[in-house]
Amino acid sequence: MFDYLIIGSGFAGSVMAERLASQFNKKVLVVEKIICLPKIICEVENYLESKK
Repeated sequence: MFDYLIIGSGFAGSVMAERLASQFNKKVLVVEKIICLPKIICEVENYLESKK
């Protein structure tokens, strides 16, 4: 269970999450939408397959 949910971890969201966690001893979940994630996963999978 988390004390705070931060959606979007741009600069301000990251700082807020860090401060809540370190200074106030709170559990923070940061959710970020990464548009390029599927492409990165495919590239990593292709690289690993090529090394077999």
